[in-house]
Amino acid sequence: EQAYGERITALSKVPVTNLVGKTSLKQLMGLLGRGTVLVSPDSGPVHMGTAAGVPVIGLYATTNPDRAGPYLSQRWRVDRYPDALARFNHETPDAASWGTRVRDPAAMDCIAVADVTGKLDELMAAKSRGERLVQDS
Repeated sequence: EQAYGERITALSKVPVTNLVGKTSLKQLMGLLGRGTVLVSPDSGPVHMGTAAGVPVIGLYATTNPDRAGPYLSQRWRVDRYPDALARFNHETPDAASWGTRVRDPAAMDCIAVADVTGKLDELMAAKSRGERLVQDS
């Protein structure tokens, strides 16, 4: 993750404070609670962001988001799990058992930058219209 953070920081055209690997879980929770939106693959921070009430754009290709997605932000998820499941496991979501994961490291490549920026644009437009961004629990 640190290498990804460094690369994103280097490619950014605006100032970035890279805190990858520099916060405790308690500090991370505090930061997430102050955020506008969290963009993250299926990981602990997705669920921490959900607990903090922050809209989460969850990125799913290796795990079924119906099973492990950010339950208050399902509207915003990027779901390429069916594509990755077909490509790497040769299965469909209907045929795969409930907990089936895609273990190939290239699975996340099924998610395009446009998938993520499209969801972010939708979320920010909804925010500007005053829509509720997270579901009630």
